[in-house]
Amino acid sequence: MDLFTDAVAQIEDAYVALNHQLGWRFLYSPSHTLSSTVPIFFAGIHPGGHFYETPKASVEEGNAYRVEGWEDGHHNQLQQQVCLLYEKVAKKLEKVNTAKNSSISSSSTQPRA
Repeated sequence: MDLFTDAVAQIEDAYVALNHQLGWRFLYSPSHTLSSTVPIFFAGIHPGGHFYETPKASVEEGNAYRVEGWEDGHHNQLQQQVCLLYEKVAKKLEKVNTAKNSSISSSSTQPRA
């Protein structure tokens, strides 16, 4: 079994054993995003609230905060906040990567002692 399949099996077993009733979701993104090569992970705690949701292992269409409408087919406040967070994190990562790449470029053009 791979990491994703093993995790889903454990979730299914625990869901039954604990007699949970609201359904579950493991990833709010495609299954391939569960990887040791992904440098950042966002975890939410049951943003669906107190309503039943059909168990779902992943959202293969993309990130659920972006591609789903949770409130009458539209983005709710939580989705809007998370998307804004994603945008801010992406901008910070761009600045870090740009600075890191500039540093690497300038050090590779400097003569070595």
